[in-house]
Amino acid sequence: MLGQSLPGSHGQACVCRGRGKKLRSAVRHHLLTGPRSTEEEDAELREQWKKLGVDPDLVKQAQPQEIEEDQDEDLELSADLWPAWECFLSTWTQWRVIAGFAKVFYEGIDYASLLAVMDMHGIKPKKRRSVLMQVRILEDEARKLRNKQ
Repeated sequence: MLGQSLPGSHGQACVCRGRGKKLRSAVRHHLLTGPRSTEEEDAELREQWKKLGVDPDLVKQAQPQEIEEDQDEDLELSADLWPAWECFLSTWTQWRVIAGFAKVFYEGIDYASLLAVMDMHGIKPKKRRSVLMQVRILEDEARKLRNKQ
């Protein structure tokens, strides 16, 4: 099935199997991968690490394997998952947040805001339940990652 590429920091796309897995991978790809460095930038970073007494190869080895794998693959969402992805991105600033003494906890997306976003994106009422369930998968994965930081 033909899909749309996720807008990422390095303009690539990711392929995953299974709806939940696809959506969870999309969140990890969006939040954990950064722009790919050019050879020139890599050389400059290696030089800076050496000046600080850090072995660049040890830094690379310390990078979680999951992040490395996401950077090496392309990620693509099928067309039926795209409305949920757009709604998820559009509600990124609409999370309920609990502030404590030492930490902020991201509870989840404000569903009233999500409903307004669905209206703005023109999602038909009979499709909203499906989109909501997909957004909840995205939200669950994002909650784990946002609260880890």
